[in-house]
Amino acid sequence: MFLKGLDQDRLVGPDAPEAVAWAILVAPAMDSIASRAVPGASVPRRHAKKLEKQFVRHMRAAYYVGTFVCACLAACRSDAGPAIQKFGAAMLWRTASSRCMVDYPASAKASRHQGLAVLEVDVAPDGTVRRSSVLEAPDDAISQALRSCAATFRAAPSSTGAAVRRGKLIFYFVLWGDQSGVFIANDPAQRTELMQIRESLGPGWLK
Repeated sequence: MFLKGLDQDRLVGPDAPEAVAWAILVAPAMDSIASRAVPGASVPRRHAKKLEKQFVRHMRAAYYVGTFVCACLAACRSDAGPAIQKFGAAMLWRTASSRCMVDYPASAKASRHQGLAVLEVDVAPDGTVRRSSVLEAPDDAISQALRSCAATFRAAPSSTGAAVRRGKLIFYFVLWGDQSGVFIANDPAQRTELMQIRESLGPGWLK
């Protein structure tokens, strides 16, 4: 590759076009000239003038090529997307402007499927969910319930207005006796209620 051996740190900054130009055109041209040189022989004046013109022509062309390459690299960096900040689970829920309530799917209850379900969301500066992903769920029906939740959830707008924030909504789908419930661990009150149910039913009830 034409950038092989080029110090990557030199791809940024005011001397970047010259650095790339040297790697693309000038260095290979000089290597070619050196390979044809005879050790200890002097270069005739007319040949020296010719080589000098070739070198200047290579440098001029290489500078423009290097400038173009650096512009492309800068564009790639700008297209990488905004930086992502961590959005704490408790803060994500507490400051939400529109919280989503998840129903326990009838098919999941009939199959006695219960346990942890985690929904990861990327929140835009205005609070809307830009991307969502179900990281864990007891079954497909519960996964779909979490996706429906993401469609209606709205977080608080960003105070900086710049970064995308990534957080998790953590649910527990629980069956005990003839009862069922969905608890969100982001909410301290619901988390406390879940722990009380767990303690009343003993260890091993819900892992």
